[in-house]
Amino acid sequence: MALFEQGLTAVEQDMTTALDGLSSAEAQFGVIRTNMTTLKTNIIGLGNYINNINSDLGSMLTSFDNYVKKMSSDMGFMKANLTEVNEDMSLIRGQSDEIRKKYDSISYATETLRTDMTEVSQCNFTIFFLFNDSQLK
Repeated sequence: MALFEQGLTAVEQDMTTALDGLSSAEAQFGVIRTNMTTLKTNIIGLGNYINNINSDLGSMLTSFDNYVKKMSSDMGFMKANLTEVNEDMSLIRGQSDEIRKKYDSISYATETLRTDMTEVSQCNFTIFFLFNDSQLK
């Protein structure tokens, strides 16, 4: 009977060890369950964060697209204005050339007039001198 009691004690100890192991495993499953809930919450939060970033990026891209369109429109406007300014500059350059030619023509006429006036003055002086000289005789 001692052997039977010894076997029974061994079985009892094995059962206690098994129950302790099951209790420990059950506690571990509780920790795993808590960790899984935390992980699930974090994943949902991360998904929401990614969705917010996606939404913000969409808004930013839309704004950027609008800025690019406006800049493109402004560049077209500036190009048209610069083309007009270039045309005006060409017109002014042509008018400047015409004014320079007219100025040169006036300058030439002035020089000719000065020369003519000098000759007329000399003729007048000669006539005056001859007239006075003839009066004196």
